[in-house]
Amino acid sequence: VPGYNSAVPRRTYIDWARGIAVLLMIEAHTLDAWTRASARHGYIYRDAIVLGGFAAPLFLWLAGVAVVLAAARTAERPSPLGAPAVGWRSGRARGVEMACRRGLEIFLLAFLFRVQGFLVTPGGSPVTIFRVDVLNIMGPSMVGVGLGCRHCLSVPLVRDAAPAGERRRAVAFRADTGPFRRTHLR
Repeated sequence: VPGYNSAVPRRTYIDWARGIAVLLMIEAHTLDAWTRASARHGYIYRDAIVLGGFAAPLFLWLAGVAVVLAAARTAERPSPLGAPAVGWRSGRARGVEMACRRGLEIFLLAFLFRVQGFLVTPGGSPVTIFRVDVLNIMGPSMVGVGLGCRHCLSVPLVRDAAPAGERRRAVAFRADTGPFRRTHLR
């Protein structure tokens, strides 16, 4: 993979959570589509429907986590071609741009899925293109998180251990946690 940094390990717990979310989404859709009406009255079906209901919130949560991690990773990278990191070329701005672009892509994909569904379903109403689904929520939410990262990503200059006082960029998230920080984050 071009640009892959093997020094930064993957967070496997996020991959596991994504896998569980996919399985829950498959379970929710197949259960709803393939269960006979006579079998929809038992407690097993009810519990399976409740379990399948966790798929969309899990996807939304994982999208938020992924956007923040990707924005931080993008902000950490040095400026392309050695350009000075000022203004909109700074790491913070590149992180915000990446998060907003990814959110807009997902939002457009949601409408493309709806248009595709409309085209392959003869006799469908054009209003179904504008139905709201998890992708229609996820895209604008990711844009909102990206715009929120403008205020929470700080890129302070810190002293490096290198000779002659060289400096490097470090990305940190700042949050005004008030008493929580004093009592729980010691």
